[in-house]
Amino acid sequence: MSHAQMKREQGIGLAEVEQTGLGEVNNAKLNQLLYQLRTQKRHQAQTVMSEQTTAKILSQPVPAPQPEVTSLVELRQVLNSTAQILILDLEFYGGKGTRVAQLAGQVYGSHERFNYLVFAPEAMTDAQQLKFLKETNLPYLDTTKLDLTAVIERVNQFMHRQQIDYILSYDNHLDWRILNEEAKRYHWTPDQCFWKKHQDLDLEAILRQDALAGKTGISLQSLVGLLGINRELPFHQAQNDVTYMARVLQYYAHNINEEII
Repeated sequence: MSHAQMKREQGIGLAEVEQTGLGEVNNAKLNQLLYQLRTQKRHQAQTVMSEQTTAKILSQPVPAPQPEVTSLVELRQVLNSTAQILILDLEFYGGKGTRVAQLAGQVYGSHERFNYLVFAPEAMTDAQQLKFLKETNLPYLDTTKLDLTAVIERVNQFMHRQQIDYILSYDNHLDWRILNEEAKRYHWTPDQCFWKKHQDLDLEAILRQDALAGKTGISLQSLVGLLGINRELPFHQAQNDVTYMARVLQYYAHNINEEII
């Protein structure tokens, strides 16, 4: 159907439109609107690309990268600085391939913390799924919302709010390897990969290189016992291991005249 036929069916022919001047009015309004849009776009372009704006942006200082920490002395300096340190620990499912099962973290020297369980039925045994449902006390449909991508987004939001400078963990080579595999599996963008955006501190590696001269490292459980820290919480649960790491760091930061081991 032509435009003219459509207008006639509506009771208004093209000739009638022209005779009443509606066509001229519409054209005038259209020209006015186009002029306003062109003017607005030109003004926006001038504002964005002005020399004053460019100079202001270029004059803003670029945040200096955090210094690399490779020794106990340097670690102690960071602990007693204003840097924001996220203590992080992960646990994994191992029934059908190694997959992330839990992420827990705490800001050093703060009560700000998180503890997220990940529901990944494709990597969990039936027993693990039943245990998850009992521990979370959630309906099955609600647990499906606790997938790893959603949890990673929550961790990213937490780190942004807390303005984290360092991520500290204990023997993190497995953590980063599995997270990198998960990132490939779910096609995460670099911005989603929080562990790549901040300098990481591996407490076990620092101890091994500095205090143990590169020899065999020491487990977190053994380190806690060596320092005489109370071991009332079960180990190998992410939220508890984070608590133990925080206690080790507090001990070391406050006892400035003593070595950890």
